[in-house]
Amino acid sequence: MEKQLYSTMRKGSDGLWRSSGILPKKENNVLVSKTVPEQTREILEEFKIMLAEKKMTLNNLLAVKVMLASIDYYGEFNEVYGEVMEDVKVMPIRECKGYAGLPLHALVEISFIADPVPPIAE
Repeated sequence: MEKQLYSTMRKGSDGLWRSSGILPKKENNVLVSKTVPEQTREILEEFKIMLAEKKMTLNNLLAVKVMLASIDYYGEFNEVYGEVMEDVKVMPIRECKGYAGLPLHALVEISFIADPVPPIAE
């Protein structure tokens, strides 16, 4: 078995959990989902699973970094992001940029920082 060259999620000495860039699911190195809304929803659902394994939810997110294959996809991405994050009490800070290319020609890649102690609304 080939050694993975990165971790998908690690806990820092400050107690915060950080993820690597999460891509949509693939089969035989080909992406399964083809549209920005499909890939966005798939990645955010994967976040829920990763966070649940550490007894956290989307409410524990502090920061989200979004990489889009084109900034033109912002509207499509933002619509799905808003739907999935609708019940989050305190929205995480978010950075969203367009990139010339993402691995496997993905349209969306997202990473996050989460805190085991959910943020308090001010």
